[in-house]
Amino acid sequence: GMTHGSATFLQAASCIAANSGYTLRRGSTGVTDPAPLTVFEPAVINFLELHLEQTYEAIHKKAPNAVIIIAGYPLLFPHIPTSSCNIGYGYSFSTARQSLLNTMGLQLDTMIASAVAAVKDQGVDIHYVDPTSAFAGHSVCESSSTRWIRRLKAFYLSPAGFKRVNPGSFH
Repeated sequence: GMTHGSATFLQAASCIAANSGYTLRRGSTGVTDPAPLTVFEPAVINFLELHLEQTYEAIHKKAPNAVIIIAGYPLLFPHIPTSSCNIGYGYSFSTARQSLLNTMGLQLDTMIASAVAAVKDQGVDIHYVDPTSAFAGHSVCESSSTRWIRRLKAFYLSPAGFKRVNPGSFH
């Protein structure tokens, strides 16, 4: 399953095209982030590490003999974007926006790997799998025959009236 931070990251991917000063409003609470996405989301990602460590430790306590495998997230866009990318529904991301979101994705993966390493150091049989190289050439920007990650599927209104990204997007 996705953590709150990574779900937010993926939803943010559909909204960042507006401008780099975009401030994300949390659909679940209606609270607006105190800083632009480019500043606040990396801070949110960093706060997840302790939560993930506690989650992995809880899994280990429930299943002490299990081998725990934690997969990171693939890059949504080419590692080095060379052209704009149609993400669906008429939205296109520049190479700069793709690079920004890739950077956030790599920061998320680095944090997940760090949480796994911290728990592994406590003797837990836990392993991190980096999917980046396996997904190379299969980004949102690729043709439908080689793309493994879905483009933006649709929007819907939440019960609170917020425009939300279809959860099937970017998977």
